[in-house]
This record gives sequence, C-alpha cells and structure tokens, in this order.
Amino acid sequence: MKKIICTLAVAVIFLTGCGKSNGIISDEIGEVTNVNPATENINSTKPKTKTTTVSSETDTETTSSGNISSETTETKDTSSVQSETSSELSAESNVSVNPETSNTAPENTGINTAEASTVPTTSAEVYYLEGIVYEVHDKYIVINETDFKKMKVSVSDTSMIDGINIGDTVEITYDGLINEDSIRYTDDAYSIEVTKKADKKYNLQKYESNGVGFSMLVPEDWDNKVIAYPRDSDFTDWGIRFTPDGAVGSMDITWHSSITINGSFDKETVEINEISAKKYSRKGVWRFFVFENNYVATNNFFETSQHSDYADDMDLMLNSIEFL
Repeated sequence: MKKIICTLAVAVIFLTGCGKSNGIISDEIGEVTNVNPATENINSTKPKTKTTTVSSETDTETTSSGNISSETTETKDTSSVQSETSSELSAESNVSVNPETSNTAPENTGINTAEASTVPTTSAEVYYLEGIVYEVHDKYIVINETDFKKMKVSVSDTSMIDGINIGDTVEITYDGLINEDSIRYTDDAYSIEVTKKADKKYNLQKYESNGVGFSMLVPEDWDNKVIAYPRDSDFTDWGIRFTPDGAVGSMDITWHSSITINGSFDKETVEINEISAKKYSRKGVWRFFVFENNYVATNNFFETSQHSDYADDMDLMLNSIEFL
C-alpha cells in the first residue's frame, strides 16, 4: 500500500512540473513582438525635412520611436494572463496541461505576432522652404529663401498663389528637389502658407550706374531719387536716396570709390542678407553699414524721433538687398 502511495505522489509532482513549464513557454511567446523595421530610420537627418508614416492596411498608428500599437500590446498581455491561469489550474487539479490541446492556450489565428506588427507602410518626406516674397506671377513666385537665397517656386495649383503679396513671409512645402539655373528653382510645390503678412505693398526695384548696382524691395510709399557725386579720378560715385512720403529723413544706398567714416561710433562686423558689412552705431542705433564692395547704407533718421517709425521698413529693405 505504501509503495502505491509513493508512486502516486511521484506522478503528481511530475505532472505539476509540466503545468508550470507550459506557463513559462507562454510568457516567452507573449514577448515575441518585433519592432516595425520601417520605423527604425524614420527620423531624417536632412535639413528642413519632416517624415510622416501612413499605414496602408490599418488605422493603428506606428510612432517614430518604434513602439508597437496598443492593440498588439493588449493581445500580448491577455496571452500572458491565460498562460498563468493555465498553470494555476493545473497545479490545483494535479492535471497536466498539454500546450497543443489546452483550451486555455491562446487561440491559433494563423497570424504570427511578429508578422502582424510589421504592417507595410508608405513614407513621404516633406521638405520646407521659408523666406520673403520678391516676385508674384501667375504660376510661380520668387522668394529670398533663408538658406538658399533667391529661388523660383512653381505651382500646378495656381490658387495657392492667390492672396500672396510681395514682402510677405511664406513657408513652402515641396519634394526636396532643387534645380540649378540662372536662379535656383523647384517645381510643383505642395503648399504655400503665409506666416507673416507684409504691413504694406512692396516692389522689387533695380538700380544701376556705370557697371555697379543693386536690387532691393522698396515700399510703395517711399520715393527715390539719384544722388549725384562729383567725378573722382576714373570713377563716378553715385547712389539712391529713399524717402517715405511726408518724411524729412531718408535712407541712402550709395557706392563710393573711397570711404572714410568720421565720428565716434561703436563698430562691429555683421551680415546683411549674407553680405559682410561693418556696422557703425551709437546707443544701439545704426548710422552706417559699410559693405566690403564699397557700398554704404546710411540711416538719415539717426538720432531723430522718426527712426522708430521707419526702422522696420529699413530692416526689410536692407535684408532684401542684392548687389549686381
């Protein structure tokens, strides 16, 4: 009799161990969920780009960090709970649970968990341009892009240009392709958004004399006239004086064969529209910008009450200047 009881006890211990083994296997299976390979390199290192991922077969969003969807996570947790329950039941009833036939095991749907998480995706890269509008035409605009400078941006949907004016600051999305010609250009922009409206109307003006010249955005309510200088050797110094309607002061853009700045000023090297210049200022207000090509911008509103009235206009004008 004792021999029979011992034999049964050994059998119970053996069968109970099988039930726990099944629980361990179920836990391992529940963790076999791969990160979607399509998301590993989702963040582009290219400048002015943003990558979006759109699923083609499911509405479940896949994030750039590679996290699996909440739906897949819930399936894993349920599988783990079912496996633990199977282990407890087998231990209490002293009956082994066969992982191939158990009713408490996760239902075999015919879909591999790893395969289910790698849903085919389609990635679309969106590139950005931003800058001040120089020209507006029926099917394209010309902007002073913050990095690439003057660029022509064409559109197939001409309604995107409606309401855009010279002097506006815009943000443009496109496919990232920039072509080189007499002017950089890109075809068929995705969208054009005005991020800052110009407070007045501007025109792109070009001025030239004796082989030197410049172009610049000028407000429509500013007049301009040529400044005549006496001939010096083989050079003729010249310039343009810009004056707002009704104002006493002005801003001059002039070219000189030689330059000497008199007076006590703070001096620093700056860049204006990516052009190096020496800034002469006093108490934080600029008086002259002297460019390396012998051009000078002169603030004739300096130390007057009108400086603050026209500071923004002069800033936009100078940041659009290009020397010919």
